[in-house]
Amino acid sequence: MAPHGDEAVDLAQFDGGLVVNMGTLTSESVPNYVKAIKAYNERGNPVVYDPVGAPATHIRRGAVKQLMAGGYFDLIKGNEGEIRQVFGSSGVIQRGVDSGPSRLDGQAKAILVRDLARREPNTLQIPTYVTTQNRSKLGDTVSELQPHLSSPNVKANVDKTLFSMITPEIEAKLPKTTAGETPLDAIIVGIETHICVTQTTLDMLERGHRVYVIVDGVSSVNSEERGIALARLRDAGAVVTSSESILFEILGDAGHGGFRTVSGLVKEMKEETKGALEVFSKI
Repeated sequence: MAPHGDEAVDLAQFDGGLVVNMGTLTSESVPNYVKAIKAYNERGNPVVYDPVGAPATHIRRGAVKQLMAGGYFDLIKGNEGEIRQVFGSSGVIQRGVDSGPSRLDGQAKAILVRDLARREPNTLQIPTYVTTQNRSKLGDTVSELQPHLSSPNVKANVDKTLFSMITPEIEAKLPKTTAGETPLDAIIVGIETHICVTQTTLDMLERGHRVYVIVDGVSSVNSEERGIALARLRDAGAVVTSSESILFEILGDAGHGGFRTVSGLVKEMKEETKGALEVFSKI
């Protein structure tokens, strides 16, 4: 790519591809890479990332985090250590750009590539807000979701003691409906349904937003509490629906550019979704 990130806005208009090679890093490299990635993502043009020597130094590890948070890649090429670092694995050791001996068997490699591919791209480009409840006492976001927290669609990742997600930090990022700004269609998933999910939903409704609570995406330690909470939220004006239903409602048309990807994901997760609904649809 050209060394000046602002050029990418013009170059992307020709609908070519972008190759980001992290071979030589300077203090200006990463900000320029991010500008270029965003420009090509916005045009829907292909972006290739070569994370040369990704685990070798703290500078390169930091650059990987910034680039992965800065946009999406259609192809990521690298040796095992580089791909593991891009995915967010800890303890990856690499000397210079040498690949070193393999530490994964064939199945582990396949799982690594599959899980990394699931991040690229976020087909529906939905802004995402993440919170944890008293992280030091109750723990961080579950490990299965950790690789997705570097997504450019994650607009906030806030630890809190407030039961509602609508902390001052989150509220500052939301549209002000009282000032005439367009309300959100907010999709809520998480725990506990009768505490944090309930208070978040009520706060969002109070602020004039439309709220969809995903029945197979919320739970409570006591199942009875969950049913009571969902009934209350439905009465308050929230829409209680399923994950598959909301996905196809967002698409709206089989002609949508993301239809093939979303329908493929739905088929892939069919059994898991069925199992979740058998448990969680009883409200």
